[in-house]
Amino acid sequence: TCPSPVSTPSDTIEYVVRVTTDKGCTDTLIYRVVLFPPCDLSRIRIPNAFTPNGDGDNDVFTVVPYEGSEVIERLTIYNRWGQRIYVGTGANASWDGTSDGKPAPADVYVWLLEVSCSGEEKGVRHGDVTLLR
Repeated sequence: TCPSPVSTPSDTIEYVVRVTTDKGCTDTLIYRVVLFPPCDLSRIRIPNAFTPNGDGDNDVFTVVPYEGSEVIERLTIYNRWGQRIYVGTGANASWDGTSDGKPAPADVYVWLLEVSCSGEEKGVRHGDVTLLR
């Protein structure tokens, strides 16, 4: 009896839609609406070390996934002399610890992370990561 319902939930919620035909047939649809928190760069978690040794644990340096509205635009890695050695784009940007196709030496590297929200540039975070061999 409500063809155009409107809802403005403030938290994740499930809606149940039950339909009955004039002949008594029924069907139910459960629709879950998940609300993501607002864009906040401080919630993005980034490790401070990794070990690209092929054991399957911490083999790549990447942003830890978070269910927010932040979108990774670019991840850039620099060595201690300021030379750019890696650029990755998108949510799957991850550095495997190589430089020019060869294993980079154990050292501290600087990262620069560019993030957007809803298609608009939100900001940049930076820090360092230790590559352990």
